[in-house]
Amino acid sequence: MTVADTGKDGDKDNSERDRLWYRTFDAIYDTLYNEIEMGTYIRRLEFINTAAAAAAFVTAGSGVGALIAKQTVWKTPGGEWIWVSLLIIAGVVEGVRRSIDPGRKIPVVQQLVADLTNLESNLEEFRSVMAADKNFDVSSATKKYAALTKRSMDLTRKCPTSFLLHLKVRRKCQAETTERLKHML
Repeated sequence: MTVADTGKDGDKDNSERDRLWYRTFDAIYDTLYNEIEMGTYIRRLEFINTAAAAAAFVTAGSGVGALIAKQTVWKTPGGEWIWVSLLIIAGVVEGVRRSIDPGRKIPVVQQLVADLTNLESNLEEFRSVMAADKNFDVSSATKKYAALTKRSMDLTRKCPTSFLLHLKVRRKCQAETTERLKHML
């Protein structure tokens, strides 16, 4: 979709307006992509936290873990090796959880997602005003767009990179972003 005639004479105004229109779409795309990617990151951090808690629960030295061991594992031949394996797995999962520290990272990333959502809303509002106003002043709007772009770059820099966001996950986030923005193309 291109911006309708501005009501001004000359192609220069239209080309500047169209350029701003498309740059705004690119900013919305980038912001939504980062929002989706950080949502995926939060879900993976929550999974690690839950898996570590479950592993600790199953292999606990007393309580449920000991009951499970007594009733099932110790009664089978070679059961002590199964129990040792479970303890090793629980130790590894807990070590990963401690090194990643999801409890500390999740609130920070959730705030980042909220900021990205707010920025996306501001960019969409900016684009709607541009589409609705035939006398839209491109020169003054460029300043507002620059401020929104700076905010976008600042938030993008805050987005953590992690092995939890490997290439396959990033491609899936790109596909979801494209799907959600099809109506704007």
